Amino acid sequence: MRSQQILIVCDELETRIFLSNLLRSSGFSAMEADDETAGMRLAETERPALILLDMMLPREGGLVMYRFLKQHDRLRRIPVVILTAIDPERFFTFRHLEGRASDHALPYPEASLEKPIETDRLLRLVRKLTRLRTRRPPKQPRQEI
Repeated sequence: MRSQQILIVCDELETRIFLSNLLRSSGFSAMEADDETAGMRLAETERPALILLDMMLPREGGLVMYRFLKQHDRLRRIPVVILTAIDPERFFTFRHLEGRASDHALPYPEASLEKPIETDRLLRLVRKLTRLRTRRPPKQPRQEI
């Protein structure tokens, strides 16, 4: 069985290396992007099972990518775990109060982790969210005619 791909989008090289090694040693495949442009391209071409997204990328890149993912028909169902030092609910509320109503319409991420990242919690979230995504609806019993 092929390992599930996780896309890591973070501008900090040390964090990308740490997360990639952690995920690979836990049976996942990891792809890395250092900015939102590369991240969006990889999300479109590779369709990962999950995305770990640093919300604090330069030039609001994390928000740009998150908006892109949640508004894209083929990508919106990919679970996103936000990596940030700021609580996502407060972040989105602040964006709304700041007058950016288009951000208010965005759904909250499936999960968030504050930096520094707790590895056990990260792995539990990744396993849970990738398992939920790969579940298929139960087969319907065949009807006799």
